[in-house]
Amino acid sequence: MRGKRRVVIHVIGEQNDYACYTAYLWLLEMKPLILEHFKGMLEDVEVVWRDPTNEDLEKGIPAIAIDDEVVFRGLPSEAGYYLEIIVGHLRKKLMCGELY
Repeated sequence: MRGKRRVVIHVIGEQNDYACYTAYLWLLEMKPLILEHFKGMLEDVEVVWRDPTNEDLEKGIPAIAIDDEVVFRGLPSEAGYYLEIIVGHLRKKLMCGELY
C-alpha cells in the first residue's frame, strides 16, 4: 500500500509584487480544495515562496511550480483557473505513477 504524499506548490516571484502576492493568497485559499479533491491520496499541500532567478520569469509575472516543475506562468483572471491547472497536473502525475 502506498503512503500519502505531501505536495509542495511554489510561488516563484517577488513577495512585494501585487500579482505574485495575489497568486500566493489564492493558492493558500485553495489548499483545502486540493486536499479534498485528492482525499486519501495527499497528506498535505504546502504553499511556499521561491525567490526568482534570472531565468525564472519576467518581473511581476508569477510562476507556479509543483515539486519544482513549473506548471503555469502568469496571474489568471480567476483563482479557479489555478485549481484546474493544479488538479490536472496532479491527476496526470497520479496516472503516470509519478506522484508517489
